[in-house]
Amino acid sequence: MIAPFLVLASLIAQQPGASTDVKTAEVLAEIRVHGNVLTPDAEIRRLAGIDVGAAVTPETPAQVAARLKDAHRF
Repeated sequence: MIAPFLVLASLIAQQPGASTDVKTAEVLAEIRVHGNVLTPDAEIRRLAGIDVGAAVTPETPAQVAARLKDAHRF
């Protein structure tokens, strides 16, 4: 079985009311699922454990990949 390719697109978003001198946080703006026909996209997103609007850190891609691998569905 081919594993789906999950694309996490982050967006730099200024927090409401924050000063422009304050470092902005990266926020997940979009999730795309490619290369999967057996598992619905909504199920893959659930297994990935991340939603649009979530904070994104340098560790996020590895954490999402580990959750998908631990699901033993791909």
